[in-house]
Amino acid sequence: MSSSEKSQTMNDWAVVGFTLDQVVWWRAHENFAKQCAALWEARGRPVEFQLLEKRGHDSNMLSWFVSPLAVQLLDTQGQEWREYVCGTTRTPPADSVTVPLS
Repeated sequence: MSSSEKSQTMNDWAVVGFTLDQVVWWRAHENFAKQCAALWEARGRPVEFQLLEKRGHDSNMLSWFVSPLAVQLLDTQGQEWREYVCGTTRTPPADSVTVPLS
């Protein structure tokens, strides 16, 4: 278990950071969104499964805030996503916007 997994509680949102290269060249954020959307659909579109986005947060081009339920489902389904986790937060920034899953 990584240090980010150990320090995260059941109520924390994971902070996923994408650098300029990851966004422009690798399209990592699009791939992660597709992965999340498929899982969200498969689980019946639970309202508590949320992704929020803030541009230019910290040193990242994009930061996504992954709800506690989404964290749990991503981990239990064995999804590869933790390489992008750069922290946790109790509450996403007020000016973050919803990442559409459908």
